[in-house]
Parts: sequence; structure tokens; C-alpha cells
Amino acid sequence: MLIAAFVFHSEVLPVLFTTTILLLVILGAVAAKAGGASMIKGALSSGEPSQ
Repeated sequence: MLIAAFVFHSEVLPVLFTTTILLLVILGAVAAKAGGASMIKGALSSGEPSQ
């Protein structure tokens, strides 16, 4: 909610959604790297196992 202090009221939701997606992509990349996969595969994974 700290984001709300830095953007206009009409832009809070789009900025919040964008920030959340970016954080999830970063977390996916970090988790993939920790698990031994490439960072791109972790960030862009659809959740289905690869063959």
C-alpha cells in the first residue's frame, strides 16, 4: 500500500497491478535460480512440467 502514497488516486489500481506482476516475475526467477533452472524458465513458466 506504500505505492498509494506516490501515485494519483485514479492511477493506484493499475500501478498496484503492474507492481504486483513485476514482483511475482522476480520471485519466480529467484525461485527458479534457487531450484537450479534458468531464470527465464522460472519467470515465464506456465506451471506445467517441461519435457
